[in-house]
Order: sequence, then structure tokens, then C-alpha cells
Amino acid sequence: MKPKVYVMMSTYNGEKYISEQLDSILAQKHVDVCLAIRDDGSHDNTLKIINAYENKYKNINVYHGKNIGYAASFWTLLLSSPDDYDYYAFADQDDIWENNKLAAGIQALKSNENDALKLYASALNVMDEDMNFQYTNVFKRLRAKFGSAVTRPRLSGCTMIFNSSLLSICKKMDLVEKSENCISHDALVYISFLACGGRLTFSRKSYINLRRHPETVTGHGKGILKRVSSVLNIFTSRKNEALKQVTFIYESINDCLTDENRGLCMDIINYRSSLSSTLRLCFDKRIKCGLLSVDLTNFFAILFHCY
Repeated sequence: MKPKVYVMMSTYNGEKYISEQLDSILAQKHVDVCLAIRDDGSHDNTLKIINAYENKYKNINVYHGKNIGYAASFWTLLLSSPDDYDYYAFADQDDIWENNKLAAGIQALKSNENDALKLYASALNVMDEDMNFQYTNVFKRLRAKFGSAVTRPRLSGCTMIFNSSLLSICKKMDLVEKSENCISHDALVYISFLACGGRLTFSRKSYINLRRHPETVTGHGKGILKRVSSVLNIFTSRKNEALKQVTFIYESINDCLTDENRGLCMDIINYRSSLSSTLRLCFDKRIKCGLLSVDLTNFFAILFHCY
């Protein structure tokens, strides 16, 4: 029997590329796919296009609502997803999947038969807007640990596949109402997975072509200046982001955390309580992500109580 996969996609003004992505998802081999699409208030022809696909294919369900942002839109789909699928996945609106993307990820997950929580992610091929190959992002020096992921998650939600056990944990968190918009949908899945003791299954081979263009909402579409600005925003618009994330996760799924990660949560939550607590976190190896520039930035963010 083919594995059943529930794929979640949020769309917003994606008329230019959405059909290519839908076709690539429908072409997946060796799996039974149900595609749930929530349109986040598009004002172009996106909704018309996805409604046409829904009318043509029985395994596509379309929902629409007001614009709430991509993270909350994805999480709305997650919270309403059925619990009886074998696996769950996210899809962006403008990429193109290879026809074995889901099957390859599921096969890799099966190698960890004894793990209750399962999460797969992979490298990805970054393309320009015309789908000309640019480079493969293999996430060098990736540290798949809870503290490192809090500092910088790094992985892309469009590559993720996870099981119903992880879904159940995620459903305990109300990203739409209670997160203070401090975290993206895919980062929350990844960080929560690690916080609960999950072991990441990662492939250095890409099965997805990620389209990078100026309108891309997530970080992959940003130029170098915007990326630098995003890092420096930790002292301004993203001030206390890590603290908010950890507090949100700790309060939502405390009973699911490992003892070690529960302790790290408390160290982060209380790091501003005294100078010694601040300095201990500054030099805490558990929160190093492996990227020197990011680790250095976060050192000063902690020192100045912006982490």
C-alpha cells in the first residue's frame, strides 16, 4: 500500500508559477497525495487557478480566508489537518518538485524505525525565476540540536516531511493566536521536534528546485543586503525573538520536552535575571549554530538583552 501524504500549501498572489508547482506535486510517484491549499487573501488570479485544479482533481482541497501572513496561514492548515495520514509535508507555491521528492524522503525516514518522532529535510537546488540552476544549498555545518535551532533554524520547510506523532505535538501550539509572530511555521516544527528529543533525518541530495525571485516571501528570495539587515534586526524589530520562541514552546509543550532541553529553556527564559546568567548564556555552546557570523551576532544580542 502506498504511503498517504498530506501536503499543505499556502498561496498568495502566486498566479505566475502556481500551476507548475501543482503539476509537480500531482506527479509524485509511489505515494498517495492529498493537497490542502489555503489562499491567504490573494488579489490576483491565484484563487481562480487553484479552484480550477480542485474541480479537476479529487485529491485537492482549497480553502481561503483573509490575509494573516504565510506562517499563520500554513499553521491554520496544520491545525485543521486530519490525523490519519502516514506523513505530512509543506509546499511553497512557486517551486518545482522532482517526481520522487516525497518517496525519497519517506524511504529515508523508514531507516529510523525506532524513532517515535520523525522529521526529514533535505538540501535544495536554488534556481532563478526562470528555473536556471544557481547552486545547491546543503546547509553546511548544520547542527541539528535544539539550542542551535533556536539561534538559527536554517532548514527549509519546503523540504520537510514528518509523521503524525510530531503533528500531534505541533497541534498543541497555537501559532496563529499566541506566538506574537516571533517564529515561522517550519521553524516551529523543526525546533519543537528537536526540543522533544527528535533525531533529524537529513539528505544532502536535493529533490526540489526552489525558485528564487524578488517576490519570494521567505528568506531565499532576499539579496545579500536584505539578509544582513535581517540579521541586524535582532537588535531592533526582532529584539527578544529567541526568548519569545523558547517561552512559547516551553509553555505550550513543556510535558513533551526532554529534561536537558527543558533545562536549556529555563536558562534562556531566565538569562536576563542576573549578570552571571547573561554571561553563562553568552558562552553556552548549546546555542551555537556553527555559523561564526550568526554566533557572534547572537553573543552581543545576549549581552545586550536582545536575544
